Amino acid sequence: MTFDLRPLLSFNLDMTRRLAAELTEGQLDHSHSPMVNPPRWILGHLAVSLDYALRMLGEQPLCPPAWHEAFGPGKPTSQPHAVEHFRPAKAELMAAIERGTARCQIAAEHVKPGTLDTPHGVPVLQNTPLQTQGDTVAHLLSTHFAFHLGQLSAARRSLGFPPLF
Repeated sequence: MTFDLRPLLSFNLDMTRRLAAELTEGQLDHSHSPMVNPPRWILGHLAVSLDYALRMLGEQPLCPPAWHEAFGPGKPTSQPHAVEHFRPAKAELMAAIERGTARCQIAAEHVKPGTLDTPHGVPVLQNTPLQTQGDTVAHLLSTHFAFHLGQLSAARRSLGFPPLF
């Protein structure tokens, strides 16, 4: 199956820009609930998630290794309290998301035939309907991304910002 990722990636990037635009550096570390990650972590996690999609598309990651430790899934160091000392600036986080999005668009257009049909090998997804690298890339760039944009929207609203629409 082939599909054009450009509209989806453009939409996600636009929503990320809009949700983060009014947030100050200080607000990036505000968590509206003890169980929800703050905006800085969410933006960092979205950046490294794009790296995971890039790997599955046969490309090299773009984010520094320290970002994968701080913002990656399932890492003991990937907790808001564990990354208090590690605070990339909003501009740096947004630039990483911009680069990752652009690179995913290009990589998806040039992925080697059969790459996306291979098993993904992601333990947490083993017993789910997501079985291939293509399934997982689609998830990372759609449902996973949207889930975290919802968290970012909730954090933004808890800071008193009006809804975007």
